[in-house]
Amino acid sequence: MQRTQNSPLVDATPATSGSPYPLIVFAAGFNVDPSNYLPLISGWVHSGYVVAAPRFPLSSAWAISHYGVNLSDLKLSDAFESDMLNQPGDMQAAIAEVTLLNQNPSVPLNGLVNTNDIAAAGQSDGGDTALAFADNSCCRDPAVKAAIVLSGAEFPPYRGQYFPSPAIPLMVAQGTADTVNPPQLSAQIYAQAPAPKLYLQLLGADHLVAYTEVDPYEQAVLKTSLAFLATYLRDAPTSVTQLGTVGNIAGVASESADLS
Repeated sequence: MQRTQNSPLVDATPATSGSPYPLIVFAAGFNVDPSNYLPLISGWVHSGYVVAAPRFPLSSAWAISHYGVNLSDLKLSDAFESDMLNQPGDMQAAIAEVTLLNQNPSVPLNGLVNTNDIAAAGQSDGGDTALAFADNSCCRDPAVKAAIVLSGAEFPPYRGQYFPSPAIPLMVAQGTADTVNPPQLSAQIYAQAPAPKLYLQLLGADHLVAYTEVDPYEQAVLKTSLAFLATYLRDAPTSVTQLGTVGNIAGVASESADLS
């Protein structure tokens, strides 16, 4: 099926073939809503994952509009953005809610989610959130088995220790033309994280395009993330050999990996 940016179908009958499905908990960036990432999220869903993408109560685009926040008022804007310190707890609450739905015989999601196989993902401030939720002693949830950080960074106000043992698999993606989250911030994550890990460099991509548009960058992110998830959530027997090179796409992306 060709993917588009059309709105998802509300109350659609869920697929059941191959269930239960692994769960991805996704964190959106500041002043962005989960719906903006529909191209990437729909790619994961079409490939057999359940995606829970909470709309954060203060940092989302909905909240900024609802509360009339003037982003040029830096003090007020920073106050709303700083709620990201609470967002690992929001991700944990999303997992708890999906778990309840999965156990409820009266809802369509009943029995369709494998809550033993969970990945955390996020972009920008949401990438910072996902990294803290998956791999910082301040907020780490042991249920998370893998993490995908898209144009994110280590955020010192979380205060905990990054990458405590045991190590979990990590994928980092970053646009080389990103002026919001400079590439060195993602490079720092990759450099400091233990293996297994991979770094997807998106050649010429800015801060959002690779995650919110159906284009070659987004296709590279989707293709690489699906190989990563297949390896570390689905234990696919042949994907490890492909994982170290799947992100090398001429003119679009290059990949570095340490899968030892």
